[in-house]
Amino acid sequence: SRSVARTRARSRPTRSSVGVGAVVVFAVVPNLVVGILFGPAFHDAEPYLLFVGLIGLALSLNNLLVQFFMAAHDWWFVPLLGFGVAAMTIAIVLNHGGVGAVVTDVLLSLLALLAALTVRVVLLLPKLHPVIEEKVVMEADLRTS
Repeated sequence: SRSVARTRARSRPTRSSVGVGAVVVFAVVPNLVVGILFGPAFHDAEPYLLFVGLIGLALSLNNLLVQFFMAAHDWWFVPLLGFGVAAMTIAIVLNHGGVGAVVTDVLLSLLALLAALTVRVVLLLPKLHPVIEEKVVMEADLRTS
């Protein structure tokens, strides 16, 4: 119904701001987040919390785009994912001098993958068109007549 659609449309900004809000909290009070979630023994993880939050956000957006490609039956995302995994692996093998280096490698690889998947979406969108099954069209015609 229309009221359900309006309610969903109003909740979209709220749902999207949850991920961004979490990243802001990670940036502003990392010591509080690490202290509550893991305890004072993990104090050394505080400098990485913002980057790990960004990794989670990038991973979520990549997953969202993959789900879109699957729904659109566009399988070009598979080689892009393969290149993304290979790039991340190579980056970690070449640059693994510490936790910060690995976190940076993962973040940059995921952002590069997100950029590649976004380019694919931009190229794909103009080619998409709705597919209406014949049975659905016939049922709609019967209801209107």
